[in-house]
Amino acid sequence: MSCSGQKSSGFRVALLLAALGVAALGSGASQAQGQAPADLIGLLSSRSNPPGRGLTLAFSCGPLAQEAQAGRTVALKLVRLGGSAVPSIEEAIDSIEERGRESEFSLNSGWLLYAYAKIKGPAAYPRLKRMVGRPNLGFLAYSLDTSIALSLALTSYVDSFRVPAKIVCRTKEPRDALDQVILAWERNDRRSFEAVLGPSAKVGLRSFLGGRTWTATRVSLWHGRPGGSVAVGYTFESGGSWAEPEETLSEAVPVNTTSVDISKFPVNPEIPTAFTNSSGRDCGTYRVEFLSSRDEMGRLAYLLNNPDLGDLVRLITSCAAEAK
Repeated sequence: MSCSGQKSSGFRVALLLAALGVAALGSGASQAQGQAPADLIGLLSSRSNPPGRGLTLAFSCGPLAQEAQAGRTVALKLVRLGGSAVPSIEEAIDSIEERGRESEFSLNSGWLLYAYAKIKGPAAYPRLKRMVGRPNLGFLAYSLDTSIALSLALTSYVDSFRVPAKIVCRTKEPRDALDQVILAWERNDRRSFEAVLGPSAKVGLRSFLGGRTWTATRVSLWHGRPGGSVAVGYTFESGGSWAEPEETLSEAVPVNTTSVDISKFPVNPEIPTAFTNSSGRDCGTYRVEFLSSRDEMGRLAYLLNNPDLGDLVRLITSCAAEAK
């Protein structure tokens, strides 16, 4: 399956990592060393790119790999410039906030957000958070979540405005199942919630509902404003690559995990997890249990499999309800 905008089970194909680069960007990125921040940003947002290439894409697959790496290379050059690159990045973000896709900087803008988050760290959070949920910035929903996770040093950050997505271009990780559970609970989407539950968690869900309907149970717990933004973050305390944000902008070249030896991955991992509210403040810990499985295409996947599922849902609810 390609990384296009195809839909499956109500989930769009994953638009996960950063905005796409293109071949033209790849040829120019190698010549960008020593350029001013504005020149690098101009390279990312070049209108010579083919139409429709302004979307965000997680781990690129097939022929897109070099294109995504080219965008990452330019973002790394911005990060190496440090604080001196911030004014130019913020000027570009100003334009994106005001004009959305019509901004001259909208193409590949996910990489700008990642560079901004990497350079400024927690100080980037207020700016990134205010962009979440803006109608003209929906195309950046996942990039904003990932940028906030990077700025706050979290494994993942799940805002209710994120577009539900299906992972197709990399090996799935436990974060994908937990992200889906959190997002489905935030968005009141029972079907998506149950789709990533293992057998023990399904039993736990029945116990949690206790004979009540899903709607009645959620109403008794959820006090968020309808249509409002809520968010929950978390960090896997096990360490390793699973604990890192989706994109770290580290100097190491990211591995295309569709080609790694999945037999070396932990089987049925249990991961101590620290949850946070929307501003990154700790709000509780929980040991999340995962069941190794296979998706509809026979690829490695993980299901959330806690028998005490109700306790996890209550913690997620509590974190989402905390003051922003």
